[in-house]
Amino acid sequence: MKVPVFSTTVLRYSLNPQSELGRRVHVDLLFVDGSRLSEFQPLANDGASLQSPRGSMQAWSSVVCSVGIYAAGKAIQEILVGYDNAGDIGDVTAYLDSIEIVIAGDVPPPWTKTDVGAAEPAGNAAIEDGLWYVLGGGTGLQYTGDKFHFLSRPFTGNVCITAQLEGLEQVTGPSFAGVMIRESLLANSRSIMVGVYPQYGLQTSFRVTPTGPVTTITHDAGSKSAPRWLRAVRTGNVFSTFTSVDGEAWLDTLHTVTLAMDSTQSVGLAASSGSGSETIDTRFTSVSVTVTPATSVSEPVHQLPADFQLYQNYPNPFNPMTTLRYALPRTSSVDIEIYNTMGQRVAVLVRAEQTAGEYRVQWNGINGSGTQAASGVYMCRMRIHSALNGRSELRVLGKKLLLLR
Repeated sequence: MKVPVFSTTVLRYSLNPQSELGRRVHVDLLFVDGSRLSEFQPLANDGASLQSPRGSMQAWSSVVCSVGIYAAGKAIQEILVGYDNAGDIGDVTAYLDSIEIVIAGDVPPPWTKTDVGAAEPAGNAAIEDGLWYVLGGGTGLQYTGDKFHFLSRPFTGNVCITAQLEGLEQVTGPSFAGVMIRESLLANSRSIMVGVYPQYGLQTSFRVTPTGPVTTITHDAGSKSAPRWLRAVRTGNVFSTFTSVDGEAWLDTLHTVTLAMDSTQSVGLAASSGSGSETIDTRFTSVSVTVTPATSVSEPVHQLPADFQLYQNYPNPFNPMTTLRYALPRTSSVDIEIYNTMGQRVAVLVRAEQTAGEYRVQWNGINGSGTQAASGVYMCRMRIHSALNGRSELRVLGKKLLLLR
């Protein structure tokens, strides 16, 4: 058992204590951090200390305890029945029934919380005072189907999610906590996540095809605990992951992969204990989600050009979006990227195998980190790998773009 406590969490139960010599029978809460909260403290809002008369049976008493006032931020591990040591030695019997822990903390629309893949034990989540709590069970990301808890919201288009993983409980299973972009809430859908695994470190995990295997890449085997800033970005069908130690200086892209996801997906916070017998308690802060219009990639114009072409973008100058047309005389592997004047890659627009024809692609002025690129001159570079008469051919084309904010 592991239940997070929010400021509004309430414990309700019924107790029928029988004790000799006037002993007080009470309920204690044992928390994951080892601390304990007894009802001898001013905890029950009905004033019940549940002292049973000498040598008699007290009737059932209903108790409502405002646990959150005293233990917000903790997690309940056990509910115990105890008694005080006042008076003479005597027997104590107590019957505890109708236990209900009401986690009054919740998530506002459009956010929802769900156990993907019917994860066990069941998870939970809440958002309160800038803290995002995710309690996750399940066996994690699996070839046979994912099982974890997901605090998420739907979106359409491109997206950037950023969050600081502030707290991560250590458990025995191969647990994780991170930010995720997911095509659906089905157990075997396409997805990408960057997260912290206490057993393995900082990793990116993704599934390219539904029901397919999960690929996991370890970036830093030493990053096994919180705090850690995490970011996942979708630009068209290109998905990238990032990390930072302070939320200001973001390192180079951890990993980039092309996923043929639908335009409407879910983005959010994921957590799993990695086992079917326990849950993991995680805490996030500074969660932000930025959604921008979808980039139209690979829109064929159904013409067969005579040669490879990359046409000048239009409009140019532009703000906030511009369109580039390009032509392929035969099936080719195409990479179209945006670079700044220092030669640093700013965005990936296309990374795909495409048949002969003319295509259009748009750039919305958003960089690979999900933020707006600054005004200035940029270079669009198109690299084309193809085969002609049994020989491999590489072509590189480029155009200058002017972004004016």
